[in-house]
Amino acid sequence: MNNSQYWILVVDDNADNRKLLETFLKFSEYQVRSAVDGQDALEIMQNGDVKFDVILLDRMMPRMNGLDLLKIIKKDPEFSHIPVIMQTAKTSDEEVLEGIEAGSYYYLEKPYNPHTMMAIVKAAIQDLQRVRHLKQMVRQGPMFVGKIFSAHIQFQTMEEARNLAVALSQNYPDPESAVLGLTELLLNAVEHGNLGISYDEKTTLLNDDAWEDEISQRLGSEENKDKVVNVKFYNEIDAIKIQIEDCGDGFNWNNFIDIDVERLTDAHGRGIAMAKMISFTNIEYIGKGNKVIATVDL
Repeated sequence: MNNSQYWILVVDDNADNRKLLETFLKFSEYQVRSAVDGQDALEIMQNGDVKFDVILLDRMMPRMNGLDLLKIIKKDPEFSHIPVIMQTAKTSDEEVLEGIEAGSYYYLEKPYNPHTMMAIVKAAIQDLQRVRHLKQMVRQGPMFVGKIFSAHIQFQTMEEARNLAVALSQNYPDPESAVLGLTELLLNAVEHGNLGISYDEKTTLLNDDAWEDEISQRLGSEENKDKVVNVKFYNEIDAIKIQIEDCGDGFNWNNFIDIDVERLTDAHGRGIAMAKMISFTNIEYIGKGNKVIATVDL
């Protein structure tokens, strides 16, 4: 990933914090602009000379605080796609959940840990790239001709999961929202289900830039070569339902169905909760967790 092509907006009323964040980011060759409060940041964004890829946002600031700016950003189609990383000191769960509900799914805790900060920034940019790519694929047109009323599909790889998500998303009222949740659930079935990569293992793999290599190695192993994900899709009068079942041992899905404030500063682990909030009316895991049904009410 060429960091120099990405622009980051740092919004903080504390000059020392701004300088520290700028130093970390510029050392990693990101392009950086700074704002002294929410109002200043909004004016910089509206000026339009820079298209920002990530916003690092302090919560408590004069004139316009971080939460108020976040709400404005997420309601504006021009800016709503930008990942916002909230900077926060130790604070109450209620304040964190308020930020999540307003649209911030990434958090950076003070005092800053450079390694953690760069991991979260990288994760936010990779998520942005993924969203852009998926939406572009959806806009290119349907992969199937006509409407799917029911289907039973099997797949094995991460690429097949993404292609299937794009194809099925065409049947939803809002394909660009649906494709995000579909992708997350289908990828999870391969990565954590059939290939058995645990949460802690993924954390280590991401930190070591070894995640993609590990996926390829496990997909090609004798143990996993015959494992498939079974998908059943139903396009009904009052709802669209998808059932996804993998060959894994399941997981404690209760820890992931909502965003956990204890994992907010991790670089991953929020996908299922985001799918629930953005893409589906309901997500229901069955039994041990290797089968999930996601519904969109019509």
